[in-house]
Amino acid sequence: MKLAILLPGYIESPDYRHLVIIDQKLSNLGYQVVRVDACNLWSTCDTQNYTTTNYINQVKQIIESYLPEKPTEIILIGHSLGCLVALYVAKLYKQVSKVICLSPPVALDKSDHKWVDGFRVSKKDLPDNPIDFRQFSVPFSFVNDRKQYSIVDTLNSFTKPFLIIIGENDSLLPDVEELVKNKNIKNFIKIKNMGHDFRQSEELCSQVTSEIEKFITY
Repeated sequence: MKLAILLPGYIESPDYRHLVIIDQKLSNLGYQVVRVDACNLWSTCDTQNYTTTNYINQVKQIIESYLPEKPTEIILIGHSLGCLVALYVAKLYKQVSKVICLSPPVALDKSDHKWVDGFRVSKKDLPDNPIDFRQFSVPFSFVNDRKQYSIVDTLNSFTKPFLIIIGENDSLLPDVEELVKNKNIKNFIKIKNMGHDFRQSEELCSQVTSEIEKFITY
């Protein structure tokens, strides 16, 4: 059995189009696919337990639930915040064979100023209706928890194959290019006309999925 775990970004739904399209492709390639609802945020709308640590622990529990089946391969695919979770968890389990990072945030503190009076209020479009939204009010405890994690530090002594995919229009690109240079990262792909959130474009979702397929079947 081959297992693929898809990890959405900050307060993102596991049912967003880019994850669904990746899910469909991997399922066709014979993977058992799990799209993670981080901290059960979308199923419960409860933000009190929404932290990076709880997200990591949730993914650890998923992996451990499949270990008795002796998976021949485990790949982790994260978008944005999900990249940090993927890289961190991959170092904990020898069974994780490859990691794919979509639009990774190198510096995690750039959004800290968006928390006002102890909360950050954000709207996210619904997976089945992009003109309708759900509002989340995330407490500052998320920020305090996140401070203990670092993508740069996590990549120190990281030896497993991993791929970074990012759009040329993503504001995070300069940080990512510097990371790629400093860490001598071999598998790095920039996609034209793509920003940080590319899920509304069927073409871009398919392009990203095609690059993932090349990497995991190489």
